[in-house]
Amino acid sequence: MQGTEKFEAWFSGKDMRSSAPKLASIEIRAGDMLDGLILHMEDGSESKIGKCLGGKRSVLYIDPDDDLDYIIVNSGWCVDGLEFFTRQGRSTGWKGGKGGDKHIVKPPPGYCWMGITGSGAAWLDSLTMHFAKRK
Repeated sequence: MQGTEKFEAWFSGKDMRSSAPKLASIEIRAGDMLDGLILHMEDGSESKIGKCLGGKRSVLYIDPDDDLDYIIVNSGWCVDGLEFFTRQGRSTGWKGGKGGDKHIVKPPPGYCWMGITGSGAAWLDSLTMHFAKRK
């Protein structure tokens, strides 16, 4: 996609030893497509995945005793839409479009989330999930 930029966000979870800050909330910007994500950390920092210029804003707060569990993503030539779930069963609800193929992204047994990278211009055209071994 013309004007595509790369983005990255690194964080720790409650079951991980890391100097990275713990993920506190995920802000999603989406309309008919997924415009971007803003990951807010417990230390007050934030990282954008995408330009986050449009769409409606919604936020999933992650309690200190909870953690990110899995993501359902629809994608084809771009990231159409997604839904985040926590280990305690809270979710963002579906955000974005329903086009593309459905994928469920979850760390393998013994691993936890440690980051999300991606690229995009007006909307996200790629997402990569990163995992680390549990402590």
